[in-house]
Amino acid sequence: MNSAKAREESLIDATSIEVLICTHNREALLKRTLFHLNKVERPKYLSVSIFIVANACTDGTAQFLAAYESESSENNQLPLRWVEEPLPGKSNALNTAIPLLKGDCITMVDDDHRVDYTFFVAVENALE
Repeated sequence: MNSAKAREESLIDATSIEVLICTHNREALLKRTLFHLNKVERPKYLSVSIFIVANACTDGTAQFLAAYESESSENNQLPLRWVEEPLPGKSNALNTAIPLLKGDCITMVDDDHRVDYTFFVAVENALE
């Protein structure tokens, strides 16, 4: 069996990575995080998407997310889904997110983080 076929079969039925981000009034930091996530090397065998919970946001986060969501396919950006959670608190944001997640593998990134260029490939390798 060639190495590509062996690698594909070893992913334990995973076909997708979904990145969960909970945010509260940190639009500028979230923009930076999404910018860097879109620069990360994409895995060969897994699709990648982003799910964001805008947690009691009163700044421009919702407007930014709506614009990103509608423009992501045009700009070759990672696809994004998002919801608003009106009750403040990360536990409320997570409780809202968990039943809505669709990815086979869920990774969590904070709204002020920048991940390494090989982040998604490392996740793919870990799944092997």
